[in-house]
Amino acid sequence: MVGRMKNIFFALLVISLVLLAGCLVNDSMRMRNQLSSARAIDIFKSNEAGLNEPEPGPTPCSCMYCDRQTYYVDSNGNIMPLGPFASLFAESSLFNGKCYFEQCNVTTFNDTMATYLEDPVNVEKIPRYFGYGQGGSFLEFGEAVKYCKSSVGYSGKWMIGAHEAPPAIPSKRRAQCMLEKNVIPVYIYYTKGEAIDEARAREIGQRLNGVGPVIISTEVEFDPAKIEEVKRQVIAIDHECPDCLVAVTPRLNDFPSLDALFFADPAVADKIDIVGQGVVLNDNPSTCNIETLIGERMYFSRRILQRYAKPSIWLYFGISPQQRDPAAGVQCTWSDIDAARGYTYLFQMSQALVSSGVIGVLNYQYADGLDPKPCVGAACDFGLVEINPITHQAEQKLPQFRGWFEGCRKYVGSDGGVENAQSPVVYSRNGKGNVCTFGGSNRMLQSFVQLEPGVNPYNTIPMGEDNIGYQCRACISYDVDPPSLLAASSAPVDPPWCTLYYPVLDANPDRYDIDPVLMRAIIGQESDFANCDPDKTVSYVVDTPENRTLCSNPLGLKESSEIIDVGEGRALVDRFCPGFDIERRYYDRDGVIKGCLPISSFSGSPNLGDCITCAMGMAQCTDYPGWIYEANPAVPMPAEVKLCSGEKYNPFDPKDTFCCGAYKIASFYQEAQRFVDNNPLIDYSPDEKEWYTAYFAVQMYHDGYRTVGSDYNLYLSQRLLEEDGYCAGNLRYVSYLQECLGRKYAYNVLSKYRALMDIDKCRGVTNECRS
Repeated sequence: MVGRMKNIFFALLVISLVLLAGCLVNDSMRMRNQLSSARAIDIFKSNEAGLNEPEPGPTPCSCMYCDRQTYYVDSNGNIMPLGPFASLFAESSLFNGKCYFEQCNVTTFNDTMATYLEDPVNVEKIPRYFGYGQGGSFLEFGEAVKYCKSSVGYSGKWMIGAHEAPPAIPSKRRAQCMLEKNVIPVYIYYTKGEAIDEARAREIGQRLNGVGPVIISTEVEFDPAKIEEVKRQVIAIDHECPDCLVAVTPRLNDFPSLDALFFADPAVADKIDIVGQGVVLNDNPSTCNIETLIGERMYFSRRILQRYAKPSIWLYFGISPQQRDPAAGVQCTWSDIDAARGYTYLFQMSQALVSSGVIGVLNYQYADGLDPKPCVGAACDFGLVEINPITHQAEQKLPQFRGWFEGCRKYVGSDGGVENAQSPVVYSRNGKGNVCTFGGSNRMLQSFVQLEPGVNPYNTIPMGEDNIGYQCRACISYDVDPPSLLAASSAPVDPPWCTLYYPVLDANPDRYDIDPVLMRAIIGQESDFANCDPDKTVSYVVDTPENRTLCSNPLGLKESSEIIDVGEGRALVDRFCPGFDIERRYYDRDGVIKGCLPISSFSGSPNLGDCITCAMGMAQCTDYPGWIYEANPAVPMPAEVKLCSGEKYNPFDPKDTFCCGAYKIASFYQEAQRFVDNNPLIDYSPDEKEWYTAYFAVQMYHDGYRTVGSDYNLYLSQRLLEEDGYCAGNLRYVSYLQECLGRKYAYNVLSKYRALMDIDKCRGVTNECRS
C-alpha cells in the first residue's frame, strides 16, 4: 500500500495555491476540460521542493481507528448480545465502542491493517475509512442510503432550537441503531446563536453517554462574541460523554475564534476532537467557480490541521443552482449541470480531502424544502430530490441526484464502481509532507477523468437491490403495544395517509425524534389531510354555528389596515388553494371589526382575549403567516414560525404546516415527559410510560399545557369526593378525562396511529417499530 498515491497531498497544495492566486478564471468549463484530459494527472506531479516537512519523530501521521463491540454490558454488569437493532451489520457494530485519532506511521498502520484483514469479523481495533454521509435527519439518511449500497458512513441529525428554547434531547435508542450498523451519528446543534445552552449540552451528553462514538457539534457557525458559551458547551459534553467526539464549528476562516478555543485555555483545547465546517457554496461566494470554492474550503481544513493539529468534518455540503442571497456582493447563477459536476468534483477530491485532515463529508439536504438553516431569497433547492407539486411525491432531481449518488456508488465500489477507491483516514499531523499518503487512493480521480466528457448519462438511478436501507425510526415504543385505555385496536384511517406528502411531512417530526406516523395520525385527526376545505381546516374557540361562520376564512385573521392586507392574504392562499373563497370580514366576540393578535400570543387559556382564532392548514397551527409579523414588528414572531420559513411562513404551504406541527408536538412531548414524571397518580406501569407520554403530548397538541394541567387538578379534587359525587371514586386519571370531561382527542389520535402501524409497510415502520 505504500506509495499508492504518493503525490496526492501535494496535488491539493498546488491546486489550492493556484486557486487562491486567481490563476483559474471564473469559468468552470476550463476546469472541467482540464479534468477531462490527461493533463489533469500532471497536476498531481507537482514539484515537492520545500513541502516535505513532516512532523518530527517516529510517528508523524495520525490514523483514525475505531474499537468496536459485538456485545454490550447491561446496568447490572452482565454481558449481553446486541440489542433489538442487530442485523447483518452486527459484525461491524460500533455500539458501545469508541473512535479516536492515534499517532501512527506506515509500519503501525500496516500492522493494524494486517490484523484486521486476518480476522475482519472478530478483531476489535479497525481502521476508519473516509466516508460520505447524509443530513439533516435520520429519515433523510435512510432514504439516501438506499442508493449507495447501504454504505454511507455518517448520518447527520440537526438539533434545532429557537429563541431561548434549546434543541430537544436526542434519542439514545436511535443512536444505538445507527452505530449497530457501523454508521456514526453526527449531531448538529443549531439555534442561530439564540440558545447556546450549557445545561442542554450537558443533557445531550448524558443522554448519549455510553452508546458509542457519536459526534456532537457545539453551536454551528457561532458568533465570535459567544465564544465563552461555546467553551462551556465543549466542557459540558466532554464531561458527560467521554467517548463522544466533540466538534466545534466556527464560521469560514474564523481563526481568531479557533485561536481562543485552542490557545487560550488548554483545558478546553484538550476536549475538542474535531473542527466542523459548514460548506454551502451559495453563502457569500468569493467567485462563481464551483471548483475554486471547494478548493477554498479544503484550504481552510488544511490550515486547521496545520495550526491546531485537529481533523475536520464537513457537517454539511450543499450547492443550489442560484445565489442564496441576491443582495450579496457576488451573485452566482449556476445551471443544474454545474451543481451536478460540483458533486462529481467533490468525489474526485476524496483523497485530497483525507490529506487535508477531513474525515467525512455529509450532504446537506436530501429533498427540497427541508433546509435546516433559514433560507433567504429564492435559492432554497439544495435537495437531491424535488417534490412534485401535483402528486406531492419525491422525484429524483437530475442531474444533481446522479452527480451525487454516482460518486457515492463509485466510492463504495458498487455497480461498476472503482475497486479500492476508499481511503483510510490517515493524514499528516501538521498538514505537511507526503509521508502520510500510504494507503491512499487516487482511483476516484482517475475514474472520472477517464469517463468524462459525456459518457455518464444524467438519467435516473434505479434502487434495485440497493433498497435495503434502514431508517432507525423514532417509534413511540419498540417493545410494547399501546394500552387499550389509550388507543383502540382499530380506527378509521385512509391507507394513502401512509404516503401523502412524503418525505416532507416525515422529515420534520423526525428531526425531533417524533414518530412521523404519529404526526400523520394527528394530521388525519385534525384535517383529514384536507388543506383547503373550510369544514376540515378550521377550529373554534367555542364551537357554535356563529363561530363556524366567523371562522370560514382560512387565514384566521381580523381585517385591519394595521395587521393584514386581504389581497396579499388571498394571494397567499391561492398559491396552494386556487379558487378558494376568502371572506373579507373578521369579528371579535362583540361583532366589531378590529385587528387582533393570534390566540397563541395570549398568556391565558384559549378562551381569553378578544379574538375568534381559526386554525389553518393541515396541521391546524394558529399563527399568522410570516409576512404579517414582518410588516408588524410589534407582533412577536413565534418560535415555530421562525423555524418554519420565517417571514415566508405560509400555513397553507404543506412543508410549513408540517414543520409547525412537528415543532409543536415536539414541544408538547417535553412538557408531557415532565407531566408524567411529576404526577404519580396518573397510574401506569413502567413499560407503558412511553405511551402515556405520547398520549399527553397529543392531548396538549389539542388543548394546550394549561388545560391538561387544570384537568389534573380537577381530578385531584373530584377523586376525594364520595362515590356518588360527580365523576368521583376510583376512576383512573385517563378514564376520568375520557368519561367525565370528554377529552377523547388523544385516544382518537393514538387509535389512528395504531391502525396506521398495522397497515403493511406504512413508510416501512412495521419492521422497526415492532420487535
